[in-house]
Amino acid sequence: GVEAIAALGARVGRVMLTLGPDGALYGGRGRDTVKVPAATCDPIDVTGAGDTVISTLAAALAAGEDLGKVP
Repeated sequence: GVEAIAALGARVGRVMLTLGPDGALYGGRGRDTVKVPAATCDPIDVTGAGDTVISTLAAALAAGEDLGKVP
């Protein structure tokens, strides 16, 4: 996880690796890798969940959000 983010981040800048119910890892070039916890819920259908996470991340970055503030 962390090693993969560091290696890929050195090439592309920012990386998010989704981990299903374990949340996600976010990091990249010049950044510490942080673990983002998953919300606790009782899912009915997880189809497309990872796509939703990544598209929300892209929208936040495009809006200028500072992801360094992710808890």
